[in-house]
Amino acid sequence: MQRTGLNADNMPKQYAAVAVGGVLGALLREALEVYIAPVNGFPLATLLVNWSGSFFLAWFYTITIWRWKCPQWLRVGIGTGLVGAYTTFSTFAVETDALLGKGRDLTAILYLFLSLAGGFGLALLGSRLGGGRSEPDMARESERATATRLTAEDEEAQA
Repeated sequence: MQRTGLNADNMPKQYAAVAVGGVLGALLREALEVYIAPVNGFPLATLLVNWSGSFFLAWFYTITIWRWKCPQWLRVGIGTGLVGAYTTFSTFAVETDALLGKGRDLTAILYLFLSLAGGFGLALLGSRLGGGRSEPDMARESERATATRLTAEDEEAQA
């Protein structure tokens, strides 16, 4: 099976990049989990890991689409490998369940809210800082492209 932008010759390179990125991302997350202790039972390390991962992934993918030329195998190695291993939805889910199990419902709701709102907000910020185009910008470009195409078709019809 071949995916767009990747030929069979690049598959070993891509798998190696994902593996190396995965090891580095997992080690980085573990270091932060050990270094940043929970605050009154609140899983601050996981929150910070997931926030920073959301920001970085959005920034990295946006900037490598719009500004920097980056080989697909490297983008996947960093995005899927490094950031995928660094961030953790499963730990977030287990920690939320543990807070609920200990009767810390308000803390669990706060953790849930901060994780989701912060993750989405930081991803949006990362995308904007990476030079991502907003919906209005993309809509204007689409309108210009359509107008250009229609003008060219009209000129051909008149010729």
